[in-house]
Amino acid sequence: VKARMDGRGAISASAKKIWGSFTIKMPFLVTMNAPPFIPPTGISKLDEFSHDNRNKIRHSLIESEFATNIENSLPLGGEFAILLSDQPYFPKDITTEALGTFRDTMITQYGWDSTDVLYIVNKCDSLSPAKGDIYIFNVMSDSSQCVDGMKYLVKRSLDSEVDTVISYVDTLFRILLPSPLEYYSDTSTVGHPGQVLVPGVTSYSSILDANRIFLLTDYGDHYVVPRFSFNQTGDQTVFFSKYDAIDIKSFITFRLANTGVFGATENDIVILKPNGFENLFAGDDYTIRWRTYGAIETVDVFLVIGEKKLDVTDIDEDWKVIEEGLENEDSFVWSHSSFIDASGLESHDNVRIIIKDSDPDSEVYDVSGWYFSVSSGLLGRTSTGSAVINRGKLKRSGETR
Repeated sequence: VKARMDGRGAISASAKKIWGSFTIKMPFLVTMNAPPFIPPTGISKLDEFSHDNRNKIRHSLIESEFATNIENSLPLGGEFAILLSDQPYFPKDITTEALGTFRDTMITQYGWDSTDVLYIVNKCDSLSPAKGDIYIFNVMSDSSQCVDGMKYLVKRSLDSEVDTVISYVDTLFRILLPSPLEYYSDTSTVGHPGQVLVPGVTSYSSILDANRIFLLTDYGDHYVVPRFSFNQTGDQTVFFSKYDAIDIKSFITFRLANTGVFGATENDIVILKPNGFENLFAGDDYTIRWRTYGAIETVDVFLVIGEKKLDVTDIDEDWKVIEEGLENEDSFVWSHSSFIDASGLESHDNVRIIIKDSDPDSEVYDVSGWYFSVSSGLLGRTSTGSAVINRGKLKRSGETR
């Protein structure tokens, strides 16, 4: 906050220094020229949708409507938005300057490096795994989940050969804050000139598109935060007081088809790792991880080598069995010998994992989001221990054995 003092003083001819003191008391007069800001304590975590509700909304949704009522008692209007992300941090803007400031915050709070660079990507074509220059699987399990126009926050680090998508930031909704209808004037016998006499009131409603419903109901954590920007006051002086407030009441209505609401909840499987670009080495065990939703008791784990269309209704000799009838505990330790037994090879590129519900009547399965590789043991160890996989690329420290 910058303060300007109006007044006059004098310095005597014998004065050898200028000194004094002042006090700024709230409430105070202010001329606003503020950039957008996010309250530092305004981030809220949303509870993850239950699988049953997620299934009903996604398969039965006819329409979703957002409605809000706003009463603005602040002495100026502006814009209010709710931002949605899969991470509990939000840049206040997407300008180069704002992203640089946000990077500095992440250095302090999360130990980032001062050489890290942040930028925004909003085209799914630029995030295609086939290009291999941006790692996306920290944010989405499959490239089909990418939403064109979504602002994906990407970090570039000197110690990595690929950039990494670290989060998305979506504007769930944006509304105008109404300006006050009336202020106290210079001749008012109560209140203070420039203080709000009659607040601005408005109602707002809109249809939420399917992409935002998908994000809201997606697996994993979700966070929301308010973002404010206020109109500049120019030459007008406004008056803030402790009674100023913004009252916002919002809700979302889902309209569902009754056929889907009362239907059976579908099961689902989501592979977590290996999900693309990993390079696994001979001699090292690797833990395959996944999440299941619904009632899945046992799973079958397969691998497929080569670029081909994968369809659970067309399992053939290219699907190599790693394990069948595996107790569904969301993980399985996979040894390199299992790969050799299944494939007859010691190493190969273009490998994918498939995890399928063992129930012969079920067609529920998931496939790694992109290809990974399994290599022979030439680079499997370093003098300091096991090699480290850094977002799909091998990063070694020390001399190789």
